[in-house]
Amino acid sequence: MNTADPTDPTYYLFTLRARTVICCLLCGRLSELPGDVANRYCSCCHLFHEAIAEGRRLLAAGGTHECHEWRTWHRECALCGAPVAAGPGEARGQA
Repeated sequence: MNTADPTDPTYYLFTLRARTVICCLLCGRLSELPGDVANRYCSCCHLFHEAIAEGRRLLAAGGTHECHEWRTWHRECALCGAPVAAGPGEARGQA
């Protein structure tokens, strides 16, 4: 298993035109929506970055996970980096 380091960052915050912006380092999406920034949420991957960090810590301590529950926009597991197949009913070329 290609487990990601629990200390690897998954997002970056910066200021753009006097607004705080979050950049998801898993998919590259930028958001300046106040809720996304405040909750460290990627609306593209549909994942909370604090939950990813906690999941990685648990995985590093010997825990298990279901990759499909941690799928990013690029169809990779946010915890271990393994490829994750498209879900049922998804059109080809869409996440």
